[in-house]
Amino acid sequence: MLAGGVPEWLVPVVMSWAASRPAKRLPEWWRQNGDFDPLPLWQSLQQPALIIYGLQDEQDNVPVERSVTALQKLGRPECQLQVVTIPDTGHAMIDQREHLHPALVATLVDWLRRVAEGRDCDRPEST
Repeated sequence: MLAGGVPEWLVPVVMSWAASRPAKRLPEWWRQNGDFDPLPLWQSLQQPALIIYGLQDEQDNVPVERSVTALQKLGRPECQLQVVTIPDTGHAMIDQREHLHPALVATLVDWLRRVAEGRDCDRPEST
């Protein structure tokens, strides 16, 4: 992960996330979760959130453009609900070398830093 550009302090978080991913997608999982609508959840969420899409997913199994449009229509300020699309990756968020995509790492680091520093809608970034 370090070779892929993940900062050392973020490696445990990424490793935990990666270890929690299922080895394969089972039909039962899709039957139970395939029709889940996350919009009410995103609308009611009180803390800052970051949603990242790989645009190549549009060709696979995620309606990226429709999802981004729906999220924008929620009317939440970007400081509370940030939606990012990465053009040259898909669901796995890896680059051509099969490392975590640099844009994903940069986005995560920037967002985590902003949230950790308490920069939100009420407290704009100082210059």
